[in-house]
Amino acid sequence: MDTAVIAENAWREKLGTLWGQLQRQKGCFPDLTMWWDRLCKKKIRQLYQREQAERRRDHCMMENHLYECMYDVLQRPGPSDQMLPALNRLKAKIVRLHSRRLQKIPDDNNDADRPDGYQQTIYHIFQKKRRRSERTIYSLRTGQMHTTPSGIAQTLTTFLRNMYCTREVNDASVEKFMEVVRCEQHTSYEGMLESPFEPTEI
Repeated sequence: MDTAVIAENAWREKLGTLWGQLQRQKGCFPDLTMWWDRLCKKKIRQLYQREQAERRRDHCMMENHLYECMYDVLQRPGPSDQMLPALNRLKAKIVRLHSRRLQKIPDDNNDADRPDGYQQTIYHIFQKKRRRSERTIYSLRTGQMHTTPSGIAQTLTTFLRNMYCTREVNDASVEKFMEVVRCEQHTSYEGMLESPFEPTEI
């Protein structure tokens, strides 16, 4: 669910109108649990799904319009240096159009984690390929250069195994540490610690 719609006034008005209708139908159910489970959840989900469907339709229409504008610019006769500023402006609009959705719904999510009806566009596919390419480790140097997937995986496995393995305790270092942080307790504190709790302290 895209929780950003909750902060919008138009969505709140729609939800308030629906909530008023649901309140009037509360007496048709024997208890609040059945009223909420059988009516409220269903109606609120349907309202949200309709809102998301409208937003997706508007988003696709705007995206297609921007791409059509880019094709029109490319088909115009004229020097390329005059086309470049217009193409850059349209490209920036497409990037801004997708920036908010990319922050809310990562492209690498599984199909089950995406909202119903969410379809990747060409922009999303290129963005996903670029992100995967940036995250991929192609080489790793320790003592020697590893370029194969098996060599990189083995090197990382060995590093992590040695990083989190059990460390032997140096007794001499522990004794030296205790000498440095030794805290001498004053004799007057012993009686205070041994005394029972007072009623005001409980």
